[in-house]
Amino acid sequence: MMGEFLTHILQTTISISILYAIYWVFLKKDTFFSLNRFYLLGSLVFSVFIPFFSIQYQPTEIGATFVIILETIQINAEKVERSFFQNMNVYETILIVYLTGASLFLIRLLFQLAQLTFFISRSKQIKIGNFRLIYHHKFYLPFSFFNLIFVNKEKLNEKDFSDILIHEKAHSKQLHTLDLIFLELLTIFQWFNPFIWLYRSSIKEIHEYLADADVISNGADQKKYFELLLNHNLGYQINDLTNNFHKSLIKKRMLMMKKQPSKPLSKFKVLTVVPVAILLTIVIAVSTADALKASDSQLKESYKIHSMVDVMPEFAGDNTTLSEYLSANIIYPIEASKEEVQGRVYVSFVIEIDGSVSGVRVLRGVNSLLDHEAIRVVEAMPKWKPGTIDGKAVRVEFNLPVQFKLNQKEDN
Repeated sequence: MMGEFLTHILQTTISISILYAIYWVFLKKDTFFSLNRFYLLGSLVFSVFIPFFSIQYQPTEIGATFVIILETIQINAEKVERSFFQNMNVYETILIVYLTGASLFLIRLLFQLAQLTFFISRSKQIKIGNFRLIYHHKFYLPFSFFNLIFVNKEKLNEKDFSDILIHEKAHSKQLHTLDLIFLELLTIFQWFNPFIWLYRSSIKEIHEYLADADVISNGADQKKYFELLLNHNLGYQINDLTNNFHKSLIKKRMLMMKKQPSKPLSKFKVLTVVPVAILLTIVIAVSTADALKASDSQLKESYKIHSMVDVMPEFAGDNTTLSEYLSANIIYPIEASKEEVQGRVYVSFVIEIDGSVSGVRVLRGVNSLLDHEAIRVVEAMPKWKPGTIDGKAVRVEFNLPVQFKLNQKEDN
C-alpha cells in the first residue's frame, strides 16, 4: 500500500510537469485567457486522476507444481515495544518526509482561512448587490475572496475605487477563489514539485488578465487604468487564498492589455494536449511495478517461476540469516497485542533474477494488523543471491509462515 501511494504521487508529478511544459511552450503568450485557465485547471484535474486508470500488468507465469516452504518464524509479543524508527525502510523514510511537508502545508492552509475569518469579523461590511464590501485601515492591497471585496477606501478616489471594484467583482463572478483553494489543496500533496508552483503563478497571472480585460470592456480608459496600476503598487498581500489588485505583475499585465488579440486559429493549439494526454495515459497506466519489471532486459528472457533449481536463492543480509533478519525486524503490532490476536500468517514472495523480492502477498492471513506487518518486513528484505539453473539466474517462489504468538498463550 505504501509503495502504491508513492507511485501515485510520482505519476501525478510526471503528468503535471509534462502538461505545464506544453502550456509554457504553446499557450502562455496567447490572449485566450479563459481557454488557458481551462487548460491549466483541466490538466491538473487530469493529472490527479490519471493514476487511477493504471493497468496492472502481470506477465503470464508458468507455476511450478509445488512451492518451497521456509521454516516458520515465531514472533513473540515481547517485541511490541521495539522502536518504530529502528524498523523503517526507505519507503517509510520517504513517506515520513513527504507527510511532514504535507502536514505543514495543511497547517498553512488552515492558518490562512483562520486569518481571513478573523480579519472579516473585525471589519465593517456593506452589502452591494451580490457582493459584500469590506472596509479596512490596514496596509493591504485591494483583494477579493469569493463575494467579499476588501478595500482601504481612504487611499482611493471615486474613479479609482470604481475601476478597482469592477476588477475585484470580475474575480468574484468568475469564481477565481475556487481556483486558488483547489491550488492550495493540491499543493498540500505536491508541495515538493516545482511545477505546481509554476501552475500557481500562471493561474494567478491569468486571473489578473481576465479581471483587467473586464475593466477595459466596461469602458475604462486604458491609459488611465495603467496609471491606476502604477499608483497603487504599494501594500501587502494578506495571503495566497485571495485575488489581489496588484501582485508584482504590473509590467506583464500592461503588456498583455496592449497586445493584439491572438488569431482565432491559435485556439486549436490547445488540441496538442490530446495526443500527449493519450500518450501519458498509456505510459503511466503501464508503469506499475510489474510492468517496469517486464521492461527489464533480463526479465524479458523468462517470466517462469521455478521451485526446482540447481542452486537455491540465498538470503544476503549483513552477516545475518533469514530467520535472524525477520526476527529482528518484525514487530508485534501493539493493537493486535491489546486485542490478544495471534496466529500464523503465510506470506508468498518471489526472488527475482536480480535477487530482489517481488510479488509479496498473504496466502492465508489472521488479522489485517498481523498480515500487514508480515508483508512490510518481507517487502523490505535486502536482495538475495538469486537461484540458478544451468548457471542462469531464474525466478524462485517461496512461502513463509510467520507465527505471531502472545506470551503464555497457546498457538492458534
